[in-house]
Amino acid sequence: MLLFQFSVLASNRTEPFMPEEEKAAIFCLAELERGKGGRIIGRQLEEKIEYVTKACYPFWLFPFHGTYLIFDGVGTVSHTLTYPSMPDIETFAEGIERSSASREAYTSFLSDNVNYFKVSGTEEKLGMRGLVSDPAFLQDFSSYFSEGKPVEFLPQDMVAITPTLSEESLLDEIQLLEELEGQLTFEVKNLNKSIKLLSATTRNFIRAINTEIKGVKNKYAAELEKLRGPAEKEMAEIRRKGDADIIAVSRKFERELLRLQKEKIKFEKTREQLTNKIDRSEMEIKSSSAKKDKAGERRWKEEKNRLKNLRSEAESEIRKLESEIEATEERESQELFKIRAETDAKIQEARKELTETESARDAEIYVLKLESEKMEELTSGIIKQMDQIARMRENLSAGLCNLGIPLERDTVFLAYMPFYLACFRFESRKRYVPYSPSTVNSIKLVTKLKGALGIARIKQLFSPRSAAIASLLSRLPNVLEENAALGNELSEAATKLDIVRAKGGKQGIRKGMGRLKEEGWLSEKEYSLFSQRLSSL
Repeated sequence: MLLFQFSVLASNRTEPFMPEEEKAAIFCLAELERGKGGRIIGRQLEEKIEYVTKACYPFWLFPFHGTYLIFDGVGTVSHTLTYPSMPDIETFAEGIERSSASREAYTSFLSDNVNYFKVSGTEEKLGMRGLVSDPAFLQDFSSYFSEGKPVEFLPQDMVAITPTLSEESLLDEIQLLEELEGQLTFEVKNLNKSIKLLSATTRNFIRAINTEIKGVKNKYAAELEKLRGPAEKEMAEIRRKGDADIIAVSRKFERELLRLQKEKIKFEKTREQLTNKIDRSEMEIKSSSAKKDKAGERRWKEEKNRLKNLRSEAESEIRKLESEIEATEERESQELFKIRAETDAKIQEARKELTETESARDAEIYVLKLESEKMEELTSGIIKQMDQIARMRENLSAGLCNLGIPLERDTVFLAYMPFYLACFRFESRKRYVPYSPSTVNSIKLVTKLKGALGIARIKQLFSPRSAAIASLLSRLPNVLEENAALGNELSEAATKLDIVRAKGGKQGIRKGMGRLKEEGWLSEKEYSLFSQRLSSL
């Protein structure tokens, strides 16, 4: 057995903390917690302290793969391992082997089982009674071992809570955990084996398809070579004739366009000359007007009008020629397009048999490649699902070793966590308040200020060492109410070991209160009130 400490000194506390101070502090806290009654609205009934006792909370520690699993001996907590269900891997492997006789059967098998390993909402669960898995709890619990004291028997002034979970029943839980670990290892092994089988089978079929593709290419190679020579010779002749026709048409239209361009340039030059003469006429008109030469002005105006008419005729000819040039270029384009189209059609006809043979070859290859790609895609999708399930199981298996704390022991043993339990009674009703293992603080200015504000300073003496452990102990009152046998057994033992009614109990508590008062945790008034209450019990 291993027994932990209830209280340890805070790092800033230099004063010693004696056992009678610990009990005195707990008594004062219990008295502050006790319902005093006397309220009009929301009437609170006066409670009596049934007992205040120092108890030991049991934890079973079981070795498991280099760690120790911690079980709550009272069974207030449990842990459930949840993981996705997995279909029958052996049936799937048999399906691979059964369908590997032909590609058609194998591809059909892959299509039918594309979602065989898809993670669904179906889960498997393994409940572990009493297993404490909260990481914060495990971390705090592990740190207590340096302070733990090996004992053969628990101190006689402490109530040992009898574990409701026996060592034998928890051994069964460990056996289930080991079986789960073995199952997970076996499933991962089978998954990896099936992945290799699936990959190898698909690779074999793809190699066969690639070999078949090579055979198709070889099958058509000789025939294509036989057709290609005559076809290329005929196509070369067609292209030669087509090129000759294009040259002839181009030259014909080139001559026509040259003639039209010459005519156009001639009229453009005439227009330019007439424009210059018109500009000169305008200057002569202005000069005659300045000299008041009416006859000369009239002659030049008549000449200007004649020149403008001639220029209009030239521009009309230019537009006509431009239209003819555009029409000629359009005819040239149409004739050249017709020649090219006829040439292309003749070439296609010349290589028709070659094209049909190539198309037949490419079609066979395309079908084979499509089959190969589909097989690879289906295989890849199934393997991804298998990998996902395998990783989930590997993570769960690895996580089993993180359910405990690292210890170098290899035997099952009990560890006891001391705590105080106060029981208050009103008529037939009981109310329980546990006080978890605590750190003993030093009196500080902030504590004195809280006391000045009406807050009992004694409440600041203890700080829970572990919120996780305090949370677990807070569930004990419900367990005692639900488990009447355990509650009665504990009450009977606790009444006998009540810190007040035990031999020398009052004297020790009063001595402890005196030390608390000297240290500053109790005022004179509080000390007097607690002393009166202690005397009345």
